[in-house]
Amino acid sequence: MTLSNKRRKRQKPDDDSLSLHSVDMNLNKDSKKKKRLSLQRSINSISNLFSSPKSKVSNALNRSISLKSLVSPAKSDKNTSQYKLPPKTPTKRRQSVFWVDTVKEEARSKYTSNEIERQEAIYEVYKTEEELVEDLKMVIKTYRDSMKQLGLLTNEECHRIFGDIDEFVPVHENLVTLLKTCMLPDGSFSSVGVILKNWARSIRCYVSYCSNEVYAHSLLDEKRSDPAVLDFLQRCQESPFSRKLDLWSFLDVPRSRVVKYPLLFKAIQKATPLDHKDTANINEALSICEDVISEIDRETGIKKCEFTRDKLDYLEEGQKECGIEESKAILCDGVLKNSRGTKLTAFLFEKVLVLTRPATRNGTLRYQVYRQPIPCDQLCIEDIPDGQVKAAKNVFRVSFRESSSGQGYSLQALDEHDKRQWLQCLRRVLPARGEPDGAESAKCGEDDSFPDPTLSLSFESECSFSSDVCSLSGFIAFVSTNWAGPKNQGENKDEFISIGLWKTCSLERSGAIIKCHGPRFFVWSPWFKASQAMITLSFIALVLAFGVHSARSCVTRIQKYQWVIKLFILLCFIQDENDLVVIGSGPGGYVAAIKAAQLGMKTACVEKSSTLGGTCLNVGCIPSKSLLNNSHYYHMAAHDDLKNRGIEFENLKLNLEKLMGQKDSSVKSLTGGIAQLFKKNKVERLEGHGTITSANEVSVKKEDGTTQVLKTKNILIATGSEVTPFPGIDIDEERIVSSTGALSLKSVPEKMIVIGAGVIGVELGSVWSRLGAEVTLVEFMGNIGGVGIDLEVAKTLQRSLTKQGLKFKLASKVLSAEKSDKIHVNVETLKDGKQQTLDCDTLLVCVGRRPYTTNLGLENVGINKDERGRIPVNNKFQTSAENIYAIGDCIEGPMLAHKAEDEGIICVEGMCGGAVHIDYNCVPSVIYTHPEVGWVGKSEEQLKQENIPYKVGKFPLAANSRAKTNNDTDGLIKVLGHKESDRILGVHIVASVAGELINEAVLAMEYGASCEDVARVCHAHPTVSEALREANLAAYFGKPINF
Repeated sequence: MTLSNKRRKRQKPDDDSLSLHSVDMNLNKDSKKKKRLSLQRSINSISNLFSSPKSKVSNALNRSISLKSLVSPAKSDKNTSQYKLPPKTPTKRRQSVFWVDTVKEEARSKYTSNEIERQEAIYEVYKTEEELVEDLKMVIKTYRDSMKQLGLLTNEECHRIFGDIDEFVPVHENLVTLLKTCMLPDGSFSSVGVILKNWARSIRCYVSYCSNEVYAHSLLDEKRSDPAVLDFLQRCQESPFSRKLDLWSFLDVPRSRVVKYPLLFKAIQKATPLDHKDTANINEALSICEDVISEIDRETGIKKCEFTRDKLDYLEEGQKECGIEESKAILCDGVLKNSRGTKLTAFLFEKVLVLTRPATRNGTLRYQVYRQPIPCDQLCIEDIPDGQVKAAKNVFRVSFRESSSGQGYSLQALDEHDKRQWLQCLRRVLPARGEPDGAESAKCGEDDSFPDPTLSLSFESECSFSSDVCSLSGFIAFVSTNWAGPKNQGENKDEFISIGLWKTCSLERSGAIIKCHGPRFFVWSPWFKASQAMITLSFIALVLAFGVHSARSCVTRIQKYQWVIKLFILLCFIQDENDLVVIGSGPGGYVAAIKAAQLGMKTACVEKSSTLGGTCLNVGCIPSKSLLNNSHYYHMAAHDDLKNRGIEFENLKLNLEKLMGQKDSSVKSLTGGIAQLFKKNKVERLEGHGTITSANEVSVKKEDGTTQVLKTKNILIATGSEVTPFPGIDIDEERIVSSTGALSLKSVPEKMIVIGAGVIGVELGSVWSRLGAEVTLVEFMGNIGGVGIDLEVAKTLQRSLTKQGLKFKLASKVLSAEKSDKIHVNVETLKDGKQQTLDCDTLLVCVGRRPYTTNLGLENVGINKDERGRIPVNNKFQTSAENIYAIGDCIEGPMLAHKAEDEGIICVEGMCGGAVHIDYNCVPSVIYTHPEVGWVGKSEEQLKQENIPYKVGKFPLAANSRAKTNNDTDGLIKVLGHKESDRILGVHIVASVAGELINEAVLAMEYGASCEDVARVCHAHPTVSEALREANLAAYFGKPINF
């Protein structure tokens, strides 16, 4: 390469660079020179932030952001150019560093496990404070200062969005400095209690910033309508320094950090001995933080209330309820539909319910008040069971207690959980009137002729009791009834637990609120007409409503009721909280559940299907491999492969029903095996749809409509993925099928078209091609095998499959599909735009899979999904909620069963204090065609793109003795090693046993082996594995022995 070529190559723009040249600066020609200096300073403020030698972002910024590009004559007078996403780059995650990794072994060995846990907790505070400072400085320089310099925001707008963010940097730098002062020479921390106590008071500066977030978010959304602002933010988000996070994610960092301090301090407190001098100070620091958070919540509620009030438009003067102005918090808000299907935005203020219609005026979102607001002291609610309203579910009704005061409304919630949340919030305002929640069950305005008895239940424990204790035993219950209502129970309504049991005597649990006071707590509830039998049934219903697992013994004595009926019952309650609830029983979920149980955790696994194993065992990996294996035998017999080996027979016949039966048998055996493993390891299995209702609660809706609530310390989301639909093509699983339907076709189609020639497409296409179908695969990309496959390997596989009869149309896209007697598929080639119509009997749609993360209740715990529906996690698999984890297909990374299994085991070990580490570069991929394809590590194309010096070693299977004796010589083995260090960077195998052989390469790479290491290991002869040795020899020495 000549010097000029090298220079030209260096000048090529970086794909990850942040380019601002398309931002319309609105500079007049006369003012360009005057602005040039200030612009250059603004640009430098961005690039200087990443001037650290460790960061690659600095070079990218320096190449991308230049004054010349900003004032280019070709672009400076034009409006903002359309933003084009750069090629996808991996998220630049921060590397997790643990305290034990920073100290020497001899220093570490002198500490007990409890002291190590304490050091880890302190180190986490120290390390995350450093990262917070880095984020804050990045927001100030890269976003705030740059947007201000570029004229995208005025000074006032900057202050409204970014607030006093400058003040936070010295606060956190101060804590980092203080923690450094108490760091001993061996890297451990001494006493930190006084430091944390004194420093905790300084976070009060966050109150104003956090409470103003509602205004900041609104203004930022408005500014996004400016193309220049949107272009700037998109470019920043796609650049490496942003870690793929948008600006609001960074602006929300201070609030989420403040909320996390009690958790961090509690972790230190937990590992600190009671007699340690830090204990009292840490408790005081905790108290200070919780007071600040309470103040933030209070002020945020007031601000949100003010913000919403300012957005309301009244059509009539009579709509202005005084309760709107008097309220200081909004208890609930969201979208509801009225009986006509019109979407309304509802706001439940402290003292009034307001329904509104969203309207945009002058580019600003406003809320037009709909009909008459309902004051809470006049509010009546009715839960309408599904089925009572035609073609509508999740409906409830709100109205005035006096029908003359105004109109009532039937409202439809988005889903069952949304309805439950609204009803709970609405019920919360009812006791303020001194009325029982049970009144909601009666229709509004209806006169109830039943007397209003009250069932009071008090528990006196033989041992101490608190709301944190989940195991209750040895309680004596005293049940009494009277007709006085709640007034005789005392003025403190917090002492009551309200249970809504309908007068129809159903055992439905509804919105229980538990308040405990020392060793006693009280239960109050309105019941139906009292009698001795009904009181007994009521108490049993109460026990069931609480979800008590068992009542071991029950002795009752009912006396004649007048003022008091006493019922003595000896109960032994067993209501243990789970250590872990796993949602999903696929490869990741069931493996994680078993591992957790083996580590001593009380574990439950929630699965919506009737069988365990998820997609992989039921309609994915397992059944497809059964069909691939058996169809290969049929193909060998039908195409004279067996005849050429000397095995002759006549009247070959395919029994498709038996073939499918063998597949179903293997699936049933394996899914049943998981059930046995659950039983063996004492994992509780629950069938139903799991929804996260809070950070420590999972609600399981069962098929019969009942709901069970699980209390838990940790939650693991392992919900996997689902088939990605193709726009405009409806899958009926009969003629137009997904991968699920393709596993259960009733007959072999004459012609089949497969949309997508990725891993799933070529596997299922191979199955039906072997069984006699004429299969054509249409692929948008220029190669088969999907993303990540080495192109030379993809071409080798394509040649083998073509010889077997499969046809490929690459670099083509499907426009539409129409059903008649045949299915007509319209295809267009990308190169020349030429269109053609292909006919088939069965159309298989295999365009990939997407994370299954809907209806999980993520919004209840503040977990946001990325643009592809995945759940963001850190390197410990923690979501934004610290005790909620996610693994497998629902997070970033390849959708592979074995990857999910590893993540499940590692994640659970991390929960128990173990190390969390996984090298995704050493996760193999396999295509189970014939020949199979297996690969691990980098492809040759990736090494070229990343400018990594490499060398190649290849060995064809045609030169391998075992492959020759098997008459199975299609394929090759390709090894990529580092040109300087000889370390193995990638291995790619095309062979009939590639799925087995790739694991040797994985083991070698996991332990950092070189090509020479593998080449010098003795391999058994004759085996196909010798070809792997020869390929490593070719990479290391330059020449193999047998080729």
